Amino acid sequence: MKKTDTEQQETSVLEEKQAPDSNTEGTLDKELQELDKESKQEEAYYEERRKERHQRNLQRKKRQMRNRNLALIVTVLILLGGAGYFWGDQIGLKDGVETLVTRAKALIPEKKEDTETAEATATPVPEKESEEQNETEDSKETTDPADSAESEDSKEAENPDDSGNADDEEADSEENKTADPTVTQAPVKAEADFMPQAAAAGAGFIHRQVRHEKKVLTTAKNKAAQYDYDGAIKLLKNDNAYQYNVHFQNAAKKYKKEKDNCVAWSPEQVTHIFYHSLIVDTSKAFDGDYKQDGYNQVMTTMDEFNKITQIMYEEGYVMVNLYDLAGLDDDGNMKAKTVYLPEGKTPFVLSQDDVCYYHSQDGDGIATKLVVDEDGKVRNEYVQDDGSTVVGDYDVVPLIDRFVEAHPDFAYHGHKGIVALTGYNGILGYRTDISYQTRPDDLNDDKLAWLNAHPDFDLETERAGAKKVADAMKKEGWTFASHTWGHKNMSTVSMERLQTDTTNYKENVDPLIGGTDIIIFAFGADINNGGVYTGDEKFNYLKSQGYDYYCNVDSNKYFVQITDEYFRMGRRNVDGYRMYYNPDLLADLFDASEVFDSSRPTPVPPMNGG
Repeated sequence: MKKTDTEQQETSVLEEKQAPDSNTEGTLDKELQELDKESKQEEAYYEERRKERHQRNLQRKKRQMRNRNLALIVTVLILLGGAGYFWGDQIGLKDGVETLVTRAKALIPEKKEDTETAEATATPVPEKESEEQNETEDSKETTDPADSAESEDSKEAENPDDSGNADDEEADSEENKTADPTVTQAPVKAEADFMPQAAAAGAGFIHRQVRHEKKVLTTAKNKAAQYDYDGAIKLLKNDNAYQYNVHFQNAAKKYKKEKDNCVAWSPEQVTHIFYHSLIVDTSKAFDGDYKQDGYNQVMTTMDEFNKITQIMYEEGYVMVNLYDLAGLDDDGNMKAKTVYLPEGKTPFVLSQDDVCYYHSQDGDGIATKLVVDEDGKVRNEYVQDDGSTVVGDYDVVPLIDRFVEAHPDFAYHGHKGIVALTGYNGILGYRTDISYQTRPDDLNDDKLAWLNAHPDFDLETERAGAKKVADAMKKEGWTFASHTWGHKNMSTVSMERLQTDTTNYKENVDPLIGGTDIIIFAFGADINNGGVYTGDEKFNYLKSQGYDYYCNVDSNKYFVQITDEYFRMGRRNVDGYRMYYNPDLLADLFDASEVFDSSRPTPVPPMNGG
């Protein structure tokens, strides 16, 4: 059997830093109430804007129709006046121009009638209808409402006949209505067609713009909730609506103030904890076989993990990743970064080793694979007692994903944990290694048994499945690291074996995860005992292969080493061994007595027989 990690551990610990006060449940409720109140205020604000815009559109249409009607009347007066002056007797206008003027006055609508007509026209424009007419346009690019208003005015100026002459028709006398029905009925129909369509188009635009602005505000709020204040402010200021939307402006000011009040954390102040695969069913893991002691030492039960996560969240801990702590500058030199969090929040790094779901773990109450469900969420497959497979949340990745969905402020900028992978049994529960296809002479019994049970095995199908999961995980904020292809102890392995192992990883794992520049040493065994890597042959090779971040296991609260060439960090195991023998080393994170699973066999076996 290939045993899971049994990390080398030290018992020294640095002076503990008191965790800041945590948010209380009452404070969270108050914040949620304030957010709900803000949302209702936003809706009221947008509704008021829609009504004002609608009224302005109606008033503008009314003025344009009156002006066009008056222009038409004046033109008719000029033409008929000229005809009456020269041919009055012949066409029967004995009183000449005076009669024409008298009759023409009847065509000019009274001011009061204009108002009544406009109000009557405005009545039949239902908002719901306009929303339905424009539903398919919601995804189009939106612009500033002020620019849209200018655009609509210019269109109307180019097409003056679209609006009709309904105002004139309501003001006409009975004589004029019956004199020439073809002249009067056409404008009425034109207006009846134009006004609902114009109002619907305007309302549709307002609806799309409101939805866009609310989406931007919501996205900015989510970014700020995860302490990405710069991202939230940039999103708001880069939107056209920022120039006139007071909510955008106030939100940007609020996020700037929150950022200014944050506390700065250097990498040397950040702790790093890690887990292995979680035990779902303790009766299967602790069943008395030869694997029980290893599980009891280095693994954590799902119940313990959920309790620890909740406690750390309540204590104000926030996940960050290694790239938040340090990065390469333009010259390729590693430089420290600063994490900014509100007072009362504490950054930490989370990682999980051996997320491969080894054959040796089958039937031991541990998940068997990571999958992407129909909603695009990463979940686990788990085999039940009756042999059936169910999909759910049974390991670190999906459990953290669900926790962050409910508590977005647990993830700094949306960043989650680091997943360390070997490759000899494939990754993420998929049998992606080339050995499953080539079947070399030294293929172990576990692989042979699995291949015999899966005669339809196809390497490319397995690799496609693993890549799909890896892509979904990266999208959700997860980072990948090498745990060496063959789970090798890098402190004792030969250079030749190290190079072969690295080549296997580059060929079989990197293409599926998009490559990685992080190596988390198997067994926690570093390539040296704590001194700088400079001049180390193994380091020089790993650096030449693109590795810039290195993590061991030392169980100290803090260990960070940064040079121009690399970033190095110690990790703390959160497992049965540490909780049973050294609960004081975890006291800054949680009280082990409140977490320790009573179903664990005790005493937990000591490491290395000691």
